[in-house]
Amino acid sequence: MSPTSSATRAEWSRRLARALVAGGFVSESVVATYLVQATENNIPLSVILVQRHPELRDVVLNTLGQLARMRIVDLEAEPPVGEIRHLLPPMLALEYRAIPLRVSGNQLVTAFAEPPEADDLAALAGILGHEVVAVLANPLIVDRMVQPAEAHAPAG
Repeated sequence: MSPTSSATRAEWSRRLARALVAGGFVSESVVATYLVQATENNIPLSVILVQRHPELRDVVLNTLGQLARMRIVDLEAEPPVGEIRHLLPPMLALEYRAIPLRVSGNQLVTAFAEPPEADDLAALAGILGHEVVAVLANPLIVDRMVQPAEAHAPAG
């Protein structure tokens, strides 16, 4: 599970819901149902929306990116560089729901499934020895990429 607190996750979900309703992208009744599910299961609203309404993926990500003031990256178009990806140990990648993308000077551009907290960025910077520049990516793709290899292995 992400180090993002339940309260922070719920607040981002509420903000996203309000923005999407205000923009006319989803009805208040639909988003209210999803918001209850997200809160009860401690998962981001963005995950539920992208799973159930793939056609809203770009709207959901762009809206959340605007709210969080984060750049959006498409991990399928801009995949992480192999050796850079290994800077973050697999268990930390899973815990933070984060994928290192590239190094620029002392900065490590890292894609997150949800907006990280400042404390999480500071902790990762201390571990990695680089300033972490957070960008937002499709949470379903991030979650798939951070799963341990054995989770993808066929049963035998």
